[in-house]
Amino acid sequence: MSVFDDIDFWFNPKRKKSAKNKSSSSGFKNKSLKPSISKYQRVHPIDGVKRVANYAPEVMVKITGSGKGIKQVKNHIDYISRNGEIELMNQDGDKLKGKEDLGFLVEEWRSGGIPLEGTKRETFNIVFSMPEGVERKPVYDAVKAFAQKEFEGHQWVMAEHRDEPHPHVHVCVVSMDREGRRLNPRKQDLFNWRVGFAESLREQGIEASASRRVSRFQHRKYEKFAVSQIKEQAQGRFKEGREVTDREMPYIYRMQAQELAFSLNSRQRPINPAEPYIKDINEKIEEAYKEVVQFLMVTGDKETAKNVGRFVKIQTHDKNQRSRSQVAYDKAMDKIRDREKDREMVRKDIER
Repeated sequence: MSVFDDIDFWFNPKRKKSAKNKSSSSGFKNKSLKPSISKYQRVHPIDGVKRVANYAPEVMVKITGSGKGIKQVKNHIDYISRNGEIELMNQDGDKLKGKEDLGFLVEEWRSGGIPLEGTKRETFNIVFSMPEGVERKPVYDAVKAFAQKEFEGHQWVMAEHRDEPHPHVHVCVVSMDREGRRLNPRKQDLFNWRVGFAESLREQGIEASASRRVSRFQHRKYEKFAVSQIKEQAQGRFKEGREVTDREMPYIYRMQAQELAFSLNSRQRPINPAEPYIKDINEKIEEAYKEVVQFLMVTGDKETAKNVGRFVKIQTHDKNQRSRSQVAYDKAMDKIRDREKDREMVRKDIER
């Protein structure tokens, strides 16, 4: 059984093997702290499939950076609090606002052991978000409940930002807890956090889903946060009418733009080299979904069975299996065809 047909794996956390303990300079064992999967309720695979098939909003949890010294930590706290203008909440429920409160917070963390400069990740900067349209308060309350459970024993602060259409909350957590153990999150741990965050949201009345990409027939990796931030800044400058230099645009986007221009000039749609591999994976995923549909039919839930079958048909359509370059090419060609149609209509009107 592989990850592509292991339905339980699509929706439930699994713990990786823990790293070996390393001795720290202070003399005690500096243990690696892993998120505890026992804190989360296991999701029944059928419930997970139902949420995915109903397009329940997917939770997002991202580690956007870390602080390796008190200077970097202070800069991030200034950022998420907008220099003290946005209210922070800490692990004890205390509310902090203003530069004086931030100063006390930074000094407390510094006296707790965070050096002026260092090489270890002393804090983790995490963003919890949901798609546009989800209520903001339940998201904030869910992040608070999740942080209290997952980061128990750690110092942390959280702040809600309302500058984007989608609700999102920033959490800055000190990596070392009071027992001397450090957070050491990996890819699997991030999925565990997504599962915990989705559970907290459902407790707040939001039908949220935390599923792996394969369950949704999605194979493209998400953009790295730093790259997407640079891209958004460059797009903002372009909309303002300012010139965007090569240094202000990520190299990958410059290359993509060049490849798109070549494809449009030659009218040759880009080829997805991973297409045979994706087709093979999708066949395995479809087989797993067929078993789910059969189970639902046998148990009498025919409506959900039809819904799941419809979802699989939509997600496996060629339109939803395109590469980024193919999507960009198709969008550009649609615009070109629309302009050509408009010119043709104008020409016919003139001839009349």
